[in-house]
Amino acid sequence: MTIKRLAFEPVLVKHLETLGIDHRSVTSDLGFKKLDRQGRLYRLALFAKGATGDDLLGLRIGKKVRINGFGPLSYAIVSAPTPRHVLQTSIKYMRIFQSHPPNPATLSTGRSNVVFEYKHPIRLKGFTNFVPDLFFASNLQTLSQLGADLAGVRLELDYAPTDIAAYRAEIGIPVTFKAGRNRLIMPQAAIDALWSAVEADPALPVTVDLTARQVRAAGETWAFPLDDFTRWRLLEGLDDIGLTLRHEAEIDAFETGRPAWLPRTKPV
Repeated sequence: MTIKRLAFEPVLVKHLETLGIDHRSVTSDLGFKKLDRQGRLYRLALFAKGATGDDLLGLRIGKKVRINGFGPLSYAIVSAPTPRHVLQTSIKYMRIFQSHPPNPATLSTGRSNVVFEYKHPIRLKGFTNFVPDLFFASNLQTLSQLGADLAGVRLELDYAPTDIAAYRAEIGIPVTFKAGRNRLIMPQAAIDALWSAVEADPALPVTVDLTARQVRAAGETWAFPLDDFTRWRLLEGLDDIGLTLRHEAEIDAFETGRPAWLPRTKPV
C-alpha cells in the first residue's frame, strides 16, 4: 500500500487557511517537498503551533479527518466488523503513521476492557503532545464515524496540558492525566455487569482493591490493569508535589550550600 502523504497534512493545511494563515513559506519550500510523509506533517505541525499558539491542535486536526481521507486504508477500516477490529486495523498499518520504532502501539483484551496503548509516541521538540493527541483523536473520530458506542470509553495520558478543562471538552471523553502511560480504554461486559448491579441496588458496597488490582461487588470480582508505580502512588496518597517532598531533607541540604544571591526553591 503506497501512501505519499498522511491524511492529516491536507486537513492541517485547510485548517491554517481557514484561520487566514499563509503556510506557503513552509509548504512551497523545496526542502519540505523532499521530506517523507511523516516529516512533512511534523514540519507543518511545528509551523502551525508557532503561528497559532494552539496547544490542542493535534486534537482539532484528528477530529476533522474523515475515513475516506485515508485513501486505500479506508476500505480496510470500513470493513472491520467491530470497534476492536477497527483498532486492530489501525495497529496493522501503524507504519504509515509512524515508521519507528517498530510496533509503537498495542491492543490487548482483559475481562473488563479493551486497551489500545500508544507505547512509543513521537514527541516533537516544542510540541510534544501533538502526535499523541492526533493519534487518539483520529482513532476516536474513526470509531465515531462508524457508529461505535463510546459510552464508558476513557483516555489515560502520561502528560497534562496547560488547560485541562479545554482539553477534556475538545476530546469529548473522560481523561486521566499524568497516568504514566498513553492508552484508550474501552469497557466490556464486566463494566456493564457492575453498573447493572449498582443500578439495581444503589447502596451496594463496591470494593476497589489497589493491592490486588481488583474491583469486588455483588459476589463478583473484576481485575483491572494498573502499573506498579501508579499503584504505589495511589496507596501512598502521593501527587507530584508529594513525591518531591519525600526528598525535602535533600532539598534543604542543597539550599544550605547554595549562594544567597541565587534563586531558592523554598521561601526563606
